[in-house]
Amino acid sequence: EAPVASTSGTSKTSEPPETVNKKPEASKSPESIEPISEVLDTSPKKTDFFKPINE
Repeated sequence: EAPVASTSGTSKTSEPPETVNKKPEASKSPESIEPISEVLDTSPKKTDFFKPINE
């Protein structure tokens, strides 16, 4: 644990920024991708369905 503690001290300095950056990215990515994917998926699907039906 002693060596790990020393390494952790240095790692902790690098870990906080990485974890903080990963958390916002992960939270923003799914939230932003979900609504965009739903809108994009719904738009093309509706257009595709309407096109064949109209034709």
